[in-house]
Amino acid sequence: MRIVMVTDDVVIDRRILQEAETLIDRGHEVILIASGEEELPEFEWIGRVKVERIRRHILLTGTDSLRAKALRVMRKFFVRVGKNTGRVIRFLAVRAGYVLKKLALLARGVVWGLVRKSTLLPFERVIVNRVRWYNPDVIHVHDLPCLKVAVCAGRRLHIPLIYDAHELYPEINTLSRMQKRTLSHLEKRFIRHCDHVITVNPFIAEEMAERYGVVEPTVIYNAIDRPEGFDPSVAPNRFRESMSIADDDAILLYQGWMSKTRGLQDLVRAMKMVDDRVHLVMMGYGEARGELEQIVREENLGERVHFKEAVGQDELLYWTASSNAGIIPYQPIDLNNYYSSPNKLFEFIQAALPIIANDLPFLRKVVAGEGFGVVAELQSPDQYAGAIGEMFDASQGGPERFRLRLLERASEYNWANEEKKISAIYSQIGSVEPE
Repeated sequence: MRIVMVTDDVVIDRRILQEAETLIDRGHEVILIASGEEELPEFEWIGRVKVERIRRHILLTGTDSLRAKALRVMRKFFVRVGKNTGRVIRFLAVRAGYVLKKLALLARGVVWGLVRKSTLLPFERVIVNRVRWYNPDVIHVHDLPCLKVAVCAGRRLHIPLIYDAHELYPEINTLSRMQKRTLSHLEKRFIRHCDHVITVNPFIAEEMAERYGVVEPTVIYNAIDRPEGFDPSVAPNRFRESMSIADDDAILLYQGWMSKTRGLQDLVRAMKMVDDRVHLVMMGYGEARGELEQIVREENLGERVHFKEAVGQDELLYWTASSNAGIIPYQPIDLNNYYSSPNKLFEFIQAALPIIANDLPFLRKVVAGEGFGVVAELQSPDQYAGAIGEMFDASQGGPERFRLRLLERASEYNWANEEKKISAIYSQIGSVEPE
């Protein structure tokens, strides 16, 4: 079969590429239509996956820039006509700025209204036309922003549609109240046109089924396989070699995006309160890194808190396994985060790395339920320090007490196990003739 996948990702999510490679292994052709930026090629190969990128055009300029531009024009005018008349013009300029701002907000509301309806925006029409041009046998859409587009294309081609919801998208905390309502309405309307729905964990699957009145989605974890030659029972030593950390000191690892909302500030501050022989390594990037580095300087933690740039997926587990424990401090700032099942969880499992996790439903189910580590409330430096102390408590066996369980159960959380579910879905679809 020829399968066209659709995503609004610019940096393609690991899950998408793994699913695509699995389908290619099964003899299918996979073409991925993704979002693009100026510096990225329009067509490229990522592994064995054919990728076409479509650039989005900005439909509305920001309201602040509109208002500022109006004020600049009017100021130039009143300087020319003199001070007295200028006072009147200045007042009019300010009022004009507010009117323009209201008009821009109204226009933005119209755009969201179009999203709610079946009307396609210009860049969405381009995606539909590109999907139709490829003439696929199946459309596989990743996440909510592209669901409407995929449904429209599927209707015109009369072919099956698979919807892969990577998260509970309408609950993302950065969305406005209007955007959340609109996206929830959109998902409820268009999910009914999908032949199969996939998501990332049973909690989100149950929530979607109850919220939209659909069959509970198939759960496919964001799992990974160990790279060829990687042996988790023989730990590498990359952090100690590159950061001059003593062999008898312990390493706690945070890896991934450094977000301001993940509780990382309290994690760093907690290092003042734990055993001096415990080091924290922050590996990755993100908008919070500068703030975290500032806290390290303020708390004089430079010798025990270390920063490392992100590494490629092909060598990630070798760095991960160079630690003694990993931490997942995601905060319940919205329902999406509350039900999260982050990539790093499965990376830690495959590296046989004992885990400290915040007490969230899926993390508790896996980390506490499988005996992979410590689960605790992580809301303050004191709580972080308590959980870190419990993990590294030598009288309880330290992190090593969890490693045997991780080695025994890791195969239940690898991609080889999850890709069987993808194959089963496509086998079922392939056995049904399109209408």
